[in-house]
Amino acid sequence: MVETLLGTMRGRQRDDLARAAGEPAAAFATRRDARLARLVRFHYENGRNPAYRGLLERHGITVSRLPERAADLPALPVVEKTLLREGDYAARPAVADAEVRFVVQSSGSTGSPTAVPHSAAFERRVFGELYIRLFEMMGRGDLLREPGYGVAHYTPRSRNTGTYAAFTLLRELVPSTIVACTRDPLADHLRVLLGDGVRWSASAPGFYLTVLAGAREHGLDLRRVALDTIVAGGAPVSEDTQQRLVDGYGLGAFRLGYVCSELGWMGFQTEERGPYSLFADDFIIEVVDQRGRQVAPGERGRVLVTALASDAAPLIRYAIGDTARYLGYTGPYAHFPVIDEIGRDMVAHIGDGKVTYDDLAGLPLAMAALGAPVTAFQLAKRRAADGRDQIHVRVELADPGQDIQHVTSAAVNALRRHPQMDDQIGDGEIPRPIVETFSPGQLSAGRLKVPLYVDETHVDETHVDETRIGAGVPASG
Repeated sequence: MVETLLGTMRGRQRDDLARAAGEPAAAFATRRDARLARLVRFHYENGRNPAYRGLLERHGITVSRLPERAADLPALPVVEKTLLREGDYAARPAVADAEVRFVVQSSGSTGSPTAVPHSAAFERRVFGELYIRLFEMMGRGDLLREPGYGVAHYTPRSRNTGTYAAFTLLRELVPSTIVACTRDPLADHLRVLLGDGVRWSASAPGFYLTVLAGAREHGLDLRRVALDTIVAGGAPVSEDTQQRLVDGYGLGAFRLGYVCSELGWMGFQTEERGPYSLFADDFIIEVVDQRGRQVAPGERGRVLVTALASDAAPLIRYAIGDTARYLGYTGPYAHFPVIDEIGRDMVAHIGDGKVTYDDLAGLPLAMAALGAPVTAFQLAKRRAADGRDQIHVRVELADPGQDIQHVTSAAVNALRRHPQMDDQIGDGEIPRPIVETFSPGQLSAGRLKVPLYVDETHVDETHVDETRIGAGVPASG
């Protein structure tokens, strides 16, 4: 029975991918546009929660002006996370309570976390069936018959995370899946990888780096385990980090999926280190300029997502907080658009300067170019005793034998490549940065991913974290 179910889902995904590659454009568009029209009308006329209808009416959109084609989407307003919070969709979903399988909470990396309800049908599709699609795209669908390892991030008190929802569902569809938590002891993860014949795994890149570092500290060689394929979600990784993982685990494949808690798997790398093909049969993903219009191929913009199966909440032109470069329809699937250079639509205000998420994402790359690679990086803003903004740069060493002074200097030099930060540090408008160095696995331990930026201005500056290697003193660079 289980094998029949998996075989049926794999066959359906192969059919879907064949349509994405070769179906006549008009037929593909007709099916997509019909789903879009039904979705918008459903939420506009919804009697369980009128928040979306209120949003449209505030923009002068009535039932006669509802879109019927994807080309009409720019006429609709953007759905921000605030609409879902103020409309209280978590408590008042647009479907019957009995149809809601899970209420996930977004990571909150660009603001306050948002709780989003998922119906059972939506969650099965975006977290389960589309995950199976990833393996079919790689030609590795047969691996799903063998043991797999899905490592979610949650706590005993809070299991409302996207990864917990995704991997517990996946275990129902693919019973060979072993589900664990990032907070489990290192010994537990090593026992599974070394002894349970795991052939595939899903988690965030930081988790695999942490386990790899821990294994090396114990003299264990993970290149000898059965693991063949890792499909990771989360932030893009550098070429150096990817090679470290491929070599460290002896992988046959390492790919990144485009995924978020609210929406599930939206796209996938069709080749290692390549761009992402977006699943346009389930999502209409726009990359828009400041006027809300689709950018031209080669240009960057803000990502808006319409999830065509999002019945419990109106995820229509939903701003997930990402930016990306739009590449047009250049991939192997004729009807799936392609993007790369995914970042976050975020600005950190430090002193009188602004640092964007993309600026932050470039700092560990700059450190690697300076001969100081790190496996995790975080910039924290605190308040110095005199009231000025104080920067803490936290880095996790790639190797326990690295020269701490060199790493510290590289961290400050990388930060000072940002003109506004360099000016403010040089002029004394903000104090010299404090660099905190952590041994491999310590900064990322128990986390699905390390946030690139945290605002800790409410934290007592005298607190010292004894787990770090570096003294945490103002750097001289």
